[in-house]
Amino acid sequence: MENKTGIIDRIQQMEQYMDEVAEALRNAPDKLKSSDELRKKIATLTDYMDSGQWLADYEADERGELPKELKRGVLSQDALYNLLCEIKENEETSLNEFTINEMLTMQKTLQEHYKTIWEPIGPETGQNKLLWMIGEIGEVIDIVKKNGGTKACSDTELRKDLVEELADVLMYYNDVLLCYGISAEELKKVYTEKFERNMTRWKA
Repeated sequence: MENKTGIIDRIQQMEQYMDEVAEALRNAPDKLKSSDELRKKIATLTDYMDSGQWLADYEADERGELPKELKRGVLSQDALYNLLCEIKENEETSLNEFTINEMLTMQKTLQEHYKTIWEPIGPETGQNKLLWMIGEIGEVIDIVKKNGGTKACSDTELRKDLVEELADVLMYYNDVLLCYGISAEELKKVYTEKFERNMTRWKA
């Protein structure tokens, strides 16, 4: 039979994990996908719930075997279950989204992986990334110019090439953002302001 100290230590750890994951879900949901540490904690919480260990700890609490001052929100009947359901819903919603932050993270990973053979990211190399991006835009234009817009987006193979070239454009675009230290939040603020100005700029 497990001793009381082991039960208390586990509950305290699960409580801490639940609080950290819940805070990320509220304030920075993208981190639930990008942070390996948070993913591991979610997996641990899921296993805790599914393995029967949560139920054993809950029953121990019901029998009065745990100290009254122990923080035990994780043992409430709905808290952990509801949190895991919200995380699943967030993941399903995110499958239909692809954010600037995700792209920036991927580009940072690429830059780190090839840092010994690629030029460094910084303001002085930003113009080079812009030139590469323009080159990739030219590749997109070539596909559309040679085949026509309708065929380029309806023919299976041409569409695949079109999307791949557009992905290259976005990769260099995100490199440009990294070079000049422009965050997704900063871009969103300016983009939104410009959108609002444009909504009243012309008569519809």
